[in-house]
Amino acid sequence: YSPFMSSAPGIDLAPEYTFERPSETVRFRWRTNYGHFIAWDSPDFKVNLLGKEVINNGEKIYWSYGPDDMDAEKPPVDISLTVEDAQTGKVLAGASLKIGWEPHGVAKVKKW
Repeated sequence: YSPFMSSAPGIDLAPEYTFERPSETVRFRWRTNYGHFIAWDSPDFKVNLLGKEVINNGEKIYWSYGPDDMDAEKPPVDISLTVEDAQTGKVLAGASLKIGWEPHGVAKVKKW
């Protein structure tokens, strides 16, 4: 991904919810050490900056970084997701991914 790509506002992220409990009883907490999360959806497909930490109900979000950082040296990116009980905040599950860098500021999800 690069901020100059016109087809996507960022790397899309969406949890795969497989719990037996109703989805409205959990919340999803996303965090990143670099860049930011954004929302982009119908009906207006307007890009909305969400920040470095987002709590949502499982909707798809995107990770991106500012185009001003294209030529700057960037750290490896860590993105984490925790699934929490909506009432107590108790962590029920978690996942993470890493994003590395290719030439010309292109971000790429690393395979494990």
